[in-house]
Amino acid sequence: MDKIEEFLSLRGLEVNMNYPNCFGLYQPIWKWAPTPLDKEYNEKVEKYNNRINLILSEVDNPKGTFIDIGCSEGYNTFEISYNGGDVVGVDNVDRVIPTAEFLRLHYKFDGVKIIQSKIQDYFDSTEEEYDYCLCLLVLHHYLNVDTNEDVYFQSSGFKLIKTIKERCNISFLQLRFQEDKELNGSPHKPFVDYLTNKIGFSKVKPLSIQDDYKGKPSIIYKCTK
Repeated sequence: MDKIEEFLSLRGLEVNMNYPNCFGLYQPIWKWAPTPLDKEYNEKVEKYNNRINLILSEVDNPKGTFIDIGCSEGYNTFEISYNGGDVVGVDNVDRVIPTAEFLRLHYKFDGVKIIQSKIQDYFDSTEEEYDYCLCLLVLHHYLNVDTNEDVYFQSSGFKLIKTIKERCNISFLQLRFQEDKELNGSPHKPFVDYLTNKIGFSKVKPLSIQDDYKGKPSIIYKCTK
């Protein structure tokens, strides 16, 4: 029994590689894997296609080194690899890591490493540096919602963003705001000031306002070390 068959049999799954979403994956319509389309599925993933395409349009070296923080099943990780990048995907959620590893094996993404770890623990365990970091829909977990708006993060979140800034040349940070953080259709200037003045990024460029998968407004920021 090969690794793929073992993976499937342990989870009571059947092989149907004409439909990679048979594992309940929440993933974009990948160029490298045939995926049947229906209206509901297409609408569900359109925003994720738009998001990764937006990020890749801001990447000068698609064959560089990337870290994908909170990689989940790898829908951004593998898309970056498909475009030539070497990617480390890190997530600490038990249920997503086997699926990401299965896809890595099946589609032979040799330039991808999937790591199960808490994000800060991973950074503390290595001195690796990266050309690019994707930290998408992760930072809202660290928001400090009980104080005034110029103190955005708990100490663990502040440490994580500082570490990202130190280890990565360009970082794409996506933040979902709480309902009381008004966006008013424009970039959230106080947070841009926070990233430059408190974290120390030399340049911060808001890319777009998007609704995340829960319909909450969020912004992607391109941050330069």
